[in-house]
Amino acid sequence: MPAAATATPESIREVNTRYHDAAAAEYDSKWGIDFGPTGRAQVAAKLEKALGRPAPRFGDALEIGAGTGYFSLNML
Repeated sequence: MPAAATATPESIREVNTRYHDAAAAEYDSKWGIDFGPTGRAQVAAKLEKALGRPAPRFGDALEIGAGTGYFSLNML
């Protein structure tokens, strides 16, 4: 029979936070996310395809719970 879990919610959260803090520094490069001209062109093309027309320019944006913000940063 497996041993009973002894981790508390607090200890689970602490381990999860440490992992994600360490992984965050390399996340974008791991997935090949580009914040330069190539990335901007890719985002613009995806947005144009979704809208069915050229995308307007956005002056301001509010992004909530959207990962690293890659998509929105490239729309501004």
